Amino acid sequence: MGLGRFSKAASKTTTKAKKDDKPRFAVPELSDAVDQWLEAKKMQQDGKSLQTAAENSILDEAESRRLEKSLDESKNHGTVVINDKIMVSAKNAYSAISEDSIDDLKEIFGDEVERFFKEKTSISFSDEALKDETLIDKIADIVGDENIDKFFVVKQCFVTTDAFHDARSTDSATAAKAKEAMDSGLVKPHKSAVRKL
Repeated sequence: MGLGRFSKAASKTTTKAKKDDKPRFAVPELSDAVDQWLEAKKMQQDGKSLQTAAENSILDEAESRRLEKSLDESKNHGTVVINDKIMVSAKNAYSAISEDSIDDLKEIFGDEVERFFKEKTSISFSDEALKDETLIDKIADIVGDENIDKFFVVKQCFVTTDAFHDARSTDSATAAKAKEAMDSGLVKPHKSAVRKL
């Protein structure tokens, strides 16, 4: 498929102007506005840094207390309230676990690995496959080992189950195993959420 009238535009290359090539203007009447903008920008960046540091402290302490309370009561408390001002919600969401890590998880969790982790497979079309209109029309007819690598990008990983998240929060033995798996980087929980009440 040709680009038609767009082919000329696609073939042009643009070069970014060097900083010294840009026109510069001295505008005394904008001095205050420029200084205010620069100060506000700095305050915004500093504020974001402070907010992130405070959030990390809150999340660490809240998660520790949430887990302790959940384990004590054998009940998964997904959300806790801190100082009657904010809520911290633990997400039942973890990063995908590489297929290569399953043996390490089996060493940690033993027979419970199948209860806590399930295999997940996703298949997406490669750029090559999307160019082949007949493939899209006849996808059911085009199945065979010789075409898998050519037309498909297949990804496999393991994901945690609800049983893992619940047991991590309610069973001290599983919590210890989960901590080992997370400390080693095999299982990566997504960051909990902090919200204003």
